[in-house]
Amino acid sequence: MGFEKRSRLGDLGLWFLLCVGCMALLFSLAREKTVRTSDVAKGRETAGREEGASERNRGALNFRKEKEAVSFIRIPLERGTAADRIMVENRYMDKELWIYVRRNGEEQHGEGSLAEFYGSAVLTGDTSSILSGTYEIQEDGVVLKIGLTRLFEYRNLLEDGFLKIEWADPKERYERIVVIDPGCGGEEAGVTAHGLAEKDVVLQIARKLKEKLDRMDVKAYYTRMEDVAVSWEERAQIANETAADLFVSIRAAGDESRPERYGVGCFYNGKYFLPGFGNVELADRLEYQVVSAVSGKADGLWESGRESLLSLLEVPAAQIYVGFLTNARENGLLGRAAYQEKIADGIAAAIEEALGKIGAEETG
Repeated sequence: MGFEKRSRLGDLGLWFLLCVGCMALLFSLAREKTVRTSDVAKGRETAGREEGASERNRGALNFRKEKEAVSFIRIPLERGTAADRIMVENRYMDKELWIYVRRNGEEQHGEGSLAEFYGSAVLTGDTSSILSGTYEIQEDGVVLKIGLTRLFEYRNLLEDGFLKIEWADPKERYERIVVIDPGCGGEEAGVTAHGLAEKDVVLQIARKLKEKLDRMDVKAYYTRMEDVAVSWEERAQIANETAADLFVSIRAAGDESRPERYGVGCFYNGKYFLPGFGNVELADRLEYQVVSAVSGKADGLWESGRESLLSLLEVPAAQIYVGFLTNARENGLLGRAAYQEKIADGIAAAIEEALGKIGAEETG
C-alpha cells in the first residue's frame, strides 16, 4: 500500500513538472517569436511611392547607441503587434533592410498617429553599422527603411513589444556562398535576335537555377531577379563582400557575322588564380556540365579582358554564355522553358561539383 501511494505521488510529481514545462514553453513562445526575413536582390523601389503621398507621412528614424557592445537593433512596435503582421526584407544589393508593419486588425490608427509613433520612437542597439533610417506611412501600415554599411544576414525576434534584429557577416552564418549573376537588365538588353533579348533569357534561367540551389546546402545571392539595371561594380561587390566561394555570371552570345555559330562557352579571369581550384577549373566545369545537360556543343574557354566584370572579382569566377541568340535554331531552343531548365540543371551540377572540389582542397 505504501508503495502504491509513493508511486501515485511520483506520477503526480511528474505530471506537475510536465505541466510547468509546457506552461514555461508557451510563455516563452508568447514572449518571443521569430520573424522571417526574405531576400530581395536588386529590386524596384515600391514602398513609399504612392501617388499623392505627403511629406508629413515620411520622416527620419531616431537611433540611440547601447552602452554595451551588441550586434543588434531593437525597434519599438505599437502595442499588440503580432509576428504575422511584420515582414522583413533583406535588400542585400542595396545594403538596406526594409521592415513592413501592418496595422493592428480592427484597431486602425490614422496616418497622423502612426507618424507620431515612429517619429518619436527610438531604435536602440548597435548604431555603428547604420547609415540611415526612415519611416514611410502606407495605406495599410508603415515601412521602415534602414541603410547599413555593408551586406549582413539577419535573425529577427519579436519580444516584449520590440522587434529585435540581430545581424552577422554572411560567412558567420553560412559555410558555402555562391553569387549568381544574370547579365544585362533594365535598358541594357544585351544580344537581341529573332524576337529574343539576352536579358530575359538569362533571367529566366537564373530563376530556374534558384529553385535548384534552394534545395542544396548553399547560400545563394543573386545580383538581380527582376528586369533592373545593375552596374559591374555592384555585381562584383556582392561577391567580394560576402567572400563568396563562387561567382557565376550567366550570359547569352551573338555573332551576326557568322549566324551559323552555336554552342556553349565560358570566360574566366586569367589574372586571378587559386591553388587547386580557380577560375579556369570553374569555367571548364560549367561548360562541360551545361553541354552535357543540353546535349550540345562546346564553343571553348576564353580569358576575359582587363576591362570586364570578371576582372573586378576577388573570388573564383566564370561567365558562361549558354548559346548564340543569332543562330536561328539555338535561339528557338533558348526561348523554351524546358531547354532553360536543362541549362539550369547543368549550372547547378557544375556548382555542386565545384563546391565539392573546394571543400576537398580545404580539408586535404
